[in-house]
Formats: sequence, C-alpha cells, structure tokens
Amino acid sequence: MSQLAKMLSPRRYLRCRSIFTRPWATNRRLSGRMGSKKPLTLVFRDGGEATFASARKWSGVMNWLLSAPGSPYPVQFRDGVLSFNALGHRVHLRAFSPGDPGSFNDLFVRDNYHITALPQQLGTVVDLGANVGLFAVRIASRAERVISIEPLPDNAELAKVNIAAAQTKTPIEVLQMAVSRRSGETLNLYVCDSPVSPGGIGASLFEEHTGRWGETRHVPVQTISLDDLFAQHGVAKCGLLKCDVEGAEYDALLAASDATLARIDRMLVECHLTRPEWKPAFEELRARLSAAGFEVLHESLTKEDGEPATHVHLSCARAGIEPIKIGTL
Repeated sequence: MSQLAKMLSPRRYLRCRSIFTRPWATNRRLSGRMGSKKPLTLVFRDGGEATFASARKWSGVMNWLLSAPGSPYPVQFRDGVLSFNALGHRVHLRAFSPGDPGSFNDLFVRDNYHITALPQQLGTVVDLGANVGLFAVRIASRAERVISIEPLPDNAELAKVNIAAAQTKTPIEVLQMAVSRRSGETLNLYVCDSPVSPGGIGASLFEEHTGRWGETRHVPVQTISLDDLFAQHGVAKCGLLKCDVEGAEYDALLAASDATLARIDRMLVECHLTRPEWKPAFEELRARLSAAGFEVLHESLTKEDGEPATHVHLSCARAGIEPIKIGTL
C-alpha cells in the first residue's frame, strides 16, 4: 500500500482516532517511511506518551494495529509495555526493545516459521530460546504441550505474561534456564541492553558474541542438557524442536545422545557463525544430524554480497516429513 493510500484509508484513520490522541498527525507519521533507527514517540489514549526503541523496528507492529483484520482492542500502554489483541491472542511487547516487535513480525505478521502449514497435531513442542513466548503462543494450537526454555529473567517473565494472557488450552511451561552440554552448572549469561541489539536485550552464554552489540553485563543462569530436559519432562516424542540460543546450539545439540535425537521428528535451528570455532561446529552438527537420520537443509553460508553469513537457518526432518522452509531455504 502506498503512502497516500495509507493516509486516505478509512480503517487506518478510524483506528488512529481510537488508539492515539492526535489521530491525523499520527496517521500521517505512521503512513510515511518508517526507515529511521531513531526512537518513535506516540501518545496513546489509554496510557499516555510512549517512546519506542526504533521507528523501523516497530513499523510492522504499528501497521498491524492500523490495518490488520480483526480487532486489536483494547490497545493499552502500561509501565513501558504495549498490549493489544492479535490473531485471537493478547500480546505484550516492551517499548524499549527492538527485538520484541521483530518476534511479533516473524510470528504474527509474516509467519516466517510457516506455523499455519504445520500439522495440526505436533504432540510435544520444545522451544529452546523462547524469548517473550510468542512462538509458544502461536504454536500452541497445534501442540499437545509446549516446553519453553528461556534463560534471561526479564524475557522469561514476559513470556509467562504472554502465555497467561493467551489462555490456550494447550499447557505451556516456561523454564528459566539455559540449554547447554551439561546440567547443573551455573554459567554467566552475557546481556547487552543496547537498543541496537537485534534481540532487544541481546543475551548469550558467549561474551564476545553478545559484545558485538555493545557493552555487556552478566547474570548467573542454571543449565540443563537436552538429554535431561527430555528425561525430566517425559518427552517420549517431540514433533518439533525450535532452537535459537545465540551460539549455545552447538553445545546443546552435539552433546545430545542418539536416543534423544531419535525422539525428534523435525527441528528448526538458528546456527550462529560469529566465532571462528562455530564454523567447524556447524559442519559437525550438520554431519551429526544427517547420521542420526535427518534430512538436513540449511541456508547458504555466504550472503548475497559475498560476505560470510553471521547466522543461517538449519531445518531437518525425518524421512517422510517435510522440513520447515524458512528464510532462503
């Protein structure tokens, strides 16, 4: 939709009038180019003035509020958190974070994980790196249960809020832990609170990985291995394992036993490549999964401009099961 068409859209204007205090000026601003990395300040009728981390990062959410089918109401801003309805769920996103809207765009706006194309009965779904719980909320209608692992306390708490608000019939459990090669260790989780972090609050068990985004602090986190996670929670069969753990994917998956891997039908892993040792680890992981009986697909390790990729998606599935096609797969 062109800028002019957005400005003249009756739906967008009526929603602006319901949500914001200056509807015409706000509609004009949100209908224009939202490519700026600068903060975006808006005034809500229910909640007052809100400053969002980045106009560009938040453009998808704002367009959803003004244009998406179905009612987003009530739209509220409270204590730094924007809440609204989307696809039958109540969603909470932190204004200071450019990562929260990115997750919303991936899962609600674009369906990058192709959730709507997945089977209706996935059984148990394991979500490693749950962030603020939006993947769990979206996948819940296709699962018997969801086990979500999120090490960062702030993310885990908001994940619980989003899951409780979703009121799904599917049980969703949030464990505030880090998946790694061994259970029972206390490791440092390195956190970047910089607004340029692609994850909002970027966090990793590897300081140099998080440090690419800015200054870091660290918080202690307890670890659990994939073998123990499956054993302690009685996972006899996992219809889908999704993994986005900022570099810990190699330790977690390479340490998993053959018996644990045999319980998984399909897997979607974001593989990070920012450390030199992660490139051979990626090749080792790809070979390990192939040997375990998976059909393995992955994106190119080289970007279109010829530069090495900093991360790629790896998707794998058992024989007779279609792998999830994500990104450039």
